[in-house]
Amino acid sequence: MTFKETKIYQIILFSIAIIMIVMGVLIFITPPSIFPDPSWGFQVMRSMQMGGKFNMIPSPDPSDISKNISSFLSWWSPGQYLTPYFFKTITGLNTGRAAALTVILGNLSGLAGFYFFFKKAGFSRVVTAVSLLFILIQQAFWVPYAYYNGGEILLFAFEGWFLLGCISFNKVDARLLVFILCSGWIGFFCKSSFMWIYASGLLCLWIRLSKGESNWFGWIKKGIGLGIPAILSLAVVYLVYLSKGENPASASGGFKLTFEALGFPLASPLLAGFSVDDMLNGLIFGNDPQQFTYTQMVLILVTLAILSILLIILLLRYIPHNNYRLFIIVFYAISILFFGYSFFEAGSHILRVTAFSYHGFINRTGRNLPG
Repeated sequence: MTFKETKIYQIILFSIAIIMIVMGVLIFITPPSIFPDPSWGFQVMRSMQMGGKFNMIPSPDPSDISKNISSFLSWWSPGQYLTPYFFKTITGLNTGRAAALTVILGNLSGLAGFYFFFKKAGFSRVVTAVSLLFILIQQAFWVPYAYYNGGEILLFAFEGWFLLGCISFNKVDARLLVFILCSGWIGFFCKSSFMWIYASGLLCLWIRLSKGESNWFGWIKKGIGLGIPAILSLAVVYLVYLSKGENPASASGGFKLTFEALGFPLASPLLAGFSVDDMLNGLIFGNDPQQFTYTQMVLILVTLAILSILLIILLLRYIPHNNYRLFIIVFYAISILFFGYSFFEAGSHILRVTAFSYHGFINRTGRNLPG
């Protein structure tokens, strides 16, 4: 690396460090408000602090409101409240500053994880630094500093390290099996939607490790070896957590094939990378007043979908790193299948509108965590 490239690399990382320090101090002084999803978890945390059972949330009995009933909160993963609860317990901080500490450490861990992942994928230090800067300027990175969103910040904290593991192992051994087993548990603890990332990462890992096999038997053998700890990990998650209450899977209404079901996932690289959907208050569904008509938004979505596909093609053509190209193909394909099914099931648009309604309510009221 030339002297000029070294200076650019150092300047970018130094700038990121300064920004992270300043924002860390500010959020610790003024803790974030709270999104609706983690607010349910904090209610569970309060119940547990008062002697309630693990992950049980009390509510009035519909048949007799003078009494309470308790139900297992399996709709959201437990990390959104257990992580701040952990920091609150070991440091003596109040709930607001424990959540702020979660955001600070989560973003630091996320940037570090992706830094090492990009390096392992073969990118230069300058490209790696620019990639981190691009992550930092996205709206999704800054949302937790204003509104604690629980699972999103925890997922970001872990995702880069998981991808690093998927690109680092070169043989099936005990360490790899432990990595697969524990990754499923840690990822689900962070956020339940990690499951599609889990499947995508393991598929990349399987393809990487099986490339040298001369016949399909070798591929199948390695697939079984990787599949056993993955199935065991998911089975424990289901038996210990998901099976004890309602969750998005149990509330499924069946798949509804619509234009949006494919358009949103296809356009996801640009929608997510440049926060387009957030800045427009929801392209198709949203509670706030829409900035465009439905026809205009469909045209925007089609344009972004086409541009996203072209972007993926260009990346596959010009990026020289085979492992990274594999990750792009697999993650883009799985994301289309996952989000096309999960967020546009029959009737799921009602849930989405409800979510946006809560989002708008919190934006307007700005309910803060204590601190």
